[in-house]
Amino acid sequence: MEKNARKFTLNRKLIIGAAAVLVLAVVLTILLWPANIVDELTVEAGTHSIEANDFRKKDKGIDAQFVSDLSHVDLNAIGEYPVTISYKDKNYDCTLIVEDTIAPEAQVRNLAVYSYETPEPEDFIVSIKDVSPVTVQYEKRTDLTKDGSYLLKLILEDAAGNRSEYEVVLTVFIDNGNPQLAGVEPIFTYIGTEPDYLEGVTAMDDKDMDLQILVDSSKVDLNAVGTYDITYSVTDAAGNTTTVPTTVTVTDDNTAPTILGVHDISLYLGAAVSYRSGIEVRDDKDASPKLEVDSSQVDLSNPGTYPLIYTARDITGNCTRMEVTVTVAEKPATYTEEEEIYAKADALLKKIVTDDMSDKAKVKAIYAYVRSHYTYSGHSDKTDWMQGAYTMMDEGEGDCFNYYAITKLLLERCGIPNIDVRKVRNFPEDSDHYWSLVSVDGGQTYYHLDTTPRVGDGDDFCLVTDAFLDAYSAANKNCHNRDKSLYPATPEA
Repeated sequence: MEKNARKFTLNRKLIIGAAAVLVLAVVLTILLWPANIVDELTVEAGTHSIEANDFRKKDKGIDAQFVSDLSHVDLNAIGEYPVTISYKDKNYDCTLIVEDTIAPEAQVRNLAVYSYETPEPEDFIVSIKDVSPVTVQYEKRTDLTKDGSYLLKLILEDAAGNRSEYEVVLTVFIDNGNPQLAGVEPIFTYIGTEPDYLEGVTAMDDKDMDLQILVDSSKVDLNAVGTYDITYSVTDAAGNTTTVPTTVTVTDDNTAPTILGVHDISLYLGAAVSYRSGIEVRDDKDASPKLEVDSSQVDLSNPGTYPLIYTARDITGNCTRMEVTVTVAEKPATYTEEEEIYAKADALLKKIVTDDMSDKAKVKAIYAYVRSHYTYSGHSDKTDWMQGAYTMMDEGEGDCFNYYAITKLLLERCGIPNIDVRKVRNFPEDSDHYWSLVSVDGGQTYYHLDTTPRVGDGDDFCLVTDAFLDAYSAANKNCHNRDKSLYPATPEA
């Protein structure tokens, strides 16, 4: 009995010991068993997204969560990114490795070029598919200056060192055709005037669209009269050259420009004045002579008579100087401000012309209206033409100055170029007369326009020539005698 009791006690101790060992084993297993989170996770560059659960070793279990901010992670950039994972109430420091193991994919094309062109490897590429930057190189450099077709190999390598190869065909053509020069003509210029050698000259080539024309004018002396040789040349990218010789003739220019439309000016205190209005400068050689107006001695704020100087110069320095007077008078009690005059003229024009009329049609309409709507009277104040125009509109009558003034005002408001013309007195006691030269082609040519009515045959002075007006004047006591050097000549017909 006692023996059995000792045996039971021993067995109980063994059982308890075994149980303790088992419990210890379980605890150790739990404590020492590896966590269900990997230390490193490797993904391919270009991966669309990454989840915290991707770091778990097993698919089942509690969801893992990212603890760290992932803003520094770029799934398209090769590198190692530290991240922190929370799993079963414990944080794990892990590493996300982004690697690129896929070689670049490309769409390529064949090329055809001329021998003077040097295509780069990138020129064969249509598109490249890769997540990292890709370089394109020839496998080896080839002499591409000879006519023929070449099989070339392109090497594409991305930032991770992945490489791919593509074969392309390059066809090379030889350019043996010379470029062409057009518009090379003999040039005429004047002493001291350098011409535009390239004006009207063009170069053409069937292959090279970027040509530069060179002019060798080293033999030309622009300071001496004579004829000199010059040479034009053009070379294309293939080295084909064309040369064309011509000459430059330098002549002397001793003729000064002519100033047209200059006359004495009368106006009232405070009135606006444009000294260049109706003034033209012409030269037989210089298409754009310069005009200077010196009004420094004119005082528009005080009554008096002042000199006004016009100076015209051509490109070779020839000069014409003309001096006129500006007479400034006190405003009369009947003086009308410009704004009121313009408003009255614009209202009148609405009855006479329409916007769709040509300048010629507008001139004819203004001529017909002025001739038929105003009455001639024998005297007027000729101090200011704008006041004279207003008097005609306001009172409905006036002399030749008023007819000229209302016509000039309407032409100015229509933007039609016009030049004042004044009669030269045939004898001291002769009367003055005023009319206009008018252009209906933007200032290229001028015709006479005189709206003052006259009695007798042939008194229609709407856009007439010098010849017509001179014939009428000769038959009517030189009524349109004038200094023709001051005005542009009209066309013959």
